[in-house]
Parts: sequence; C-alpha cells; structure tokens
Amino acid sequence: MALFAIPNPKKSIQVDFPLEKVKLSVKNIGVLNNKYKFTKSNEIFNQYTYEAMEFLSLGVYIDINLNSVTENKTEIVVEVRRKLGSFDQSHEVTKANEHLVKIFDCIANLTTKSEEEIEALKMSNALGKNSKANQNVSKTTNKIVDNSLKDDSWYEKTWLVVLLYIIIFPVGLYALWKNSKIKKGWKIFFTILILIILIANLGDNESKSNSKSTIENATDSDNKNLDDSKVIGVGDVLKTEYFEIIVNKVDVQNKVDTGNQYLDLQPEEGVTYLIINTTFKNTDNESRMLEDGSVWINYNGKDYEFDKSEMIMAEGWGLMLDQINPLTSKTTRLVYKIPTEIKGNAFWQPGRADDDERILLGTL
Repeated sequence: MALFAIPNPKKSIQVDFPLEKVKLSVKNIGVLNNKYKFTKSNEIFNQYTYEAMEFLSLGVYIDINLNSVTENKTEIVVEVRRKLGSFDQSHEVTKANEHLVKIFDCIANLTTKSEEEIEALKMSNALGKNSKANQNVSKTTNKIVDNSLKDDSWYEKTWLVVLLYIIIFPVGLYALWKNSKIKKGWKIFFTILILIILIANLGDNESKSNSKSTIENATDSDNKNLDDSKVIGVGDVLKTEYFEIIVNKVDVQNKVDTGNQYLDLQPEEGVTYLIINTTFKNTDNESRMLEDGSVWINYNGKDYEFDKSEMIMAEGWGLMLDQINPLTSKTTRLVYKIPTEIKGNAFWQPGRADDDERILLGTL
C-alpha cells in the first residue's frame, strides 16, 4: 500500500431475503444505473464485479460479495477499489462512498421487485435504444427528402410525391397537383381523402379537450381530498396497519451533518434538505419491513409528491431494507431533497400508510 494510502471504502449489511433473490438483484444493477458495467463474476463464491468511469480518473472497480447467513437472510459486502493504485485523497473516498450509496440503492430497489418486473425494465431499456436508432433513420430520411427538393422538377418524381403525401401532406398535396404524370381523377380522390382525415382529427381533438377538462376537475377534487385527510401533527401517534409512527422532530437545512465528513450531504444550489426524525413501532405479530414513504406539498394549487429519500450510509440515518420484530421500535432520520422555490404545508405519508393517513410536518 502506498504511503498515506486510505483503505478501500467498504460496507456490509444483512437483509432478510434469500440468497437467490439478492443475487438476481446484484446481477441487474446496470438495468437501473447504466453507469455501472458488469465486468466479471464467480458463481461458486457468489462474487460479482462492476466497473465505473470517473472524471480525470481511470475509474473504479466495485466488488460485491454475497454470503447466505440463513435460508432467508443474506449478507451483502460491497468494496470500492481504484483501477490503478489506492485511495490517497479525501475527495476520492467521498466519491467512493457515493458509489456505495448508489449500489445499495439499486440493490434495495431491485430486491423489492419480482423477476417479471426486472425483465420488464430490461425490455424498456432495449426499446429505448431502438427508439434512438429509429430517430437516426428518420433524420437520414429527412435529409434525402431535402436533397430531392433541390431538384428543379422534384414534383415530377412520382415516388417523391407519394412519400411527401404520407409524411408532409401539405407539401405532398401541392406536389400532387403540380405533377403532370398523375391523372386528375387520382388527384381529386387523394384530395378528398385528406379532407376526410382532417375532419376526423378535428373530432378527436375535441374529444381530447373534453377529457383534459375532466382530468383537471379530478385533480381539483384530489387537492380538496388532501386538505380533508386524517392528518395529525408532530409528536402525535399515527396508527397504520402494521406500525405506530411518531414524528419526533422536523428540520429544514442547507446541509446534512451526519458526524462523518465522507457521508455528509453538501449544500446544493436550489435545494434544501427536509429531515424527519421519526420512530416506528411494529404492532403486528411478525417482523415487518420499514418503508420511508412520501412527502406531499401543495404549491400553487398543485400537489407535489417527493417519494425518494436520500440514502445515507450512517447509523441512525435512512432505511435500507430494515425489518423490526414485533413490538420493537426503531428511530431514524429520513432526508428528502426539496426545491427551495416550493412553499406550503408539508405532509408525510409513511410507507404502507393509507392515502388519508398523513402527518403534518409544518409549513415550508
């Protein structure tokens, strides 16, 4: 190890999922975050390696090791190492910790999905790539058409008239009547056909306008329902199907200080951090998984849902596939990024709570 080298950042947790379920999630990290490229694996020892590029650096390798603790419990160990040399600067360790957060975030998201849902995500990504290819083909076709239009007698080319009639019908209609090779009867027929299509589209637009009006009315009704929800305040107990939940304290800060400089959330322009100090108590007769839930803010007559909390790899912060036994409690701090421009009453709807079970956090 080089002089003043810093040990590779490493994190290990245990989750209440079988090894095969976690293994499926680890193998598909790239589906959620294409920054991470699968490099190699050892199926015998359940070891997997991803790589990620970094600015002004050769990048890093991310080693993931899985160990079966019991039939329904798996240990996940993630270590970040440089492709060349070792970590010797504090900012490099900060970036490595960011990789740890993102990797565990991907694993947590994928572990809660079924195998069919993961396959659907793969298909969606593949379709996205095909869409980009189709856009390139479309651009090439437009260039060909543009070059053809430069010819003096472009409207005499019947194939071009047909193409323009299909994709750019006003130009195609003009070319249709200028073309001397197409009989007048066909010109009249295709002109009437265009008129019929236009009239039909006008009817569709009117129908869509009516539908939009209905949706807007429904949104207004939803806003009223938010105000009528069975909300309680900070310090009160919210009883849901499986938990009793209390918000102990609410803070709004420009920076999140965790006590570990490598894990702190630094100030970002246009963003404030909403920090919810909360306690969950499991009132069911078996262990239950904790979920962070959503923060709702009504701003300028519209409800905004913030359903993504920040993942912080420090004790007493966030939730990461945590489960608690019956009649036991867990206190943690959940952090949500909120745009500074948004002002209004903020409500927190814990995970698994009904739509009308919300806690009033205060006014931002």
